[in-house]
Amino acid sequence: MKVTLTGTGSPIPDANRAGPSTLVQCAGQNILIDCGRGVAMRLVAAGVPAPFISAILITHLHSDHLTDLNDLVTTRWILTP
Repeated sequence: MKVTLTGTGSPIPDANRAGPSTLVQCAGQNILIDCGRGVAMRLVAAGVPAPFISAILITHLHSDHLTDLNDLVTTRWILTP
């Protein structure tokens, strides 16, 4: 199992930190926990672009944990052949 913190920020915009999100890789699956601001870019930097995400878990409905959910869905659609 590999755990990558793809974002540790807060609701306050910060140029150095993406919003909350964690990538868990286990048994060939890529599970994203939360979709904070900037997660699509952080996933690319981690080598796992949106089309390779197997599942998304939103821990709760605070805006900073789901801000980029739409961006992730759209990016997955655009990049999937």
